[in-house]
Amino acid sequence: MLKSVIHDWDDEAAIEILRACRAAMDERGKLLVVERVIRPENEPDPAKFSDLNMLVILAGQERTADDFELLYTEAGFTLNHIVRTGSPYNIIEGTPV
Repeated sequence: MLKSVIHDWDDEAAIEILRACRAAMDERGKLLVVERVIRPENEPDPAKFSDLNMLVILAGQERTADDFELLYTEAGFTLNHIVRTGSPYNIIEGTPV
């Protein structure tokens, strides 16, 4: 489980972090990433302000569901589903390919 880690990094570094998680897991493991997920299109979303902060301060970014799916695929995972919580954060679940 990672919380508020992936958004600090650009895509290349985020994929390397996820690959390290994949290398440490067996085939039955689950990856749980707790992050903000930007809502699509022009829907109002506080995560978009966080995205600007990540870009300016750390060169990281908040991501959309599609962005997370690409990261998971590149790192050797299948994104199973995204669970919305009662907070600004979501649980993005993946399993090893």
